[in-house]
Amino acid sequence: MSDQDSIEERVARLLRLGEGTAVDFVLTELTTGIISCKIARTRRDKLGLDYTFTLQQAQLALYTAEKFMWRFRMKHPEFDQMTALAERLRMELDSLKHSKE
Repeated sequence: MSDQDSIEERVARLLRLGEGTAVDFVLTELTTGIISCKIARTRRDKLGLDYTFTLQQAQLALYTAEKFMWRFRMKHPEFDQMTALAERLRMELDSLKHSKE
């Protein structure tokens, strides 16, 4: 193995690790958005508190996730999980927005 092969292998490994970390970031954003929706619903329904900021945080999480999620090459199970979480977050946000009006 030459030094050049070693460097190319290292770069390839770093790219794989970086993409895996980025995918984890998007999944974390989506999960955070879903949790923020649950918190907003609790603030509204059980505590009678303003939930506008929490709702904005959930919307920001969805925006951030959608901004990056289409940039990755993922295996189908990862992609399916990501799109399912995004859809769930969209539904939670819609539910909260419509019940606010």
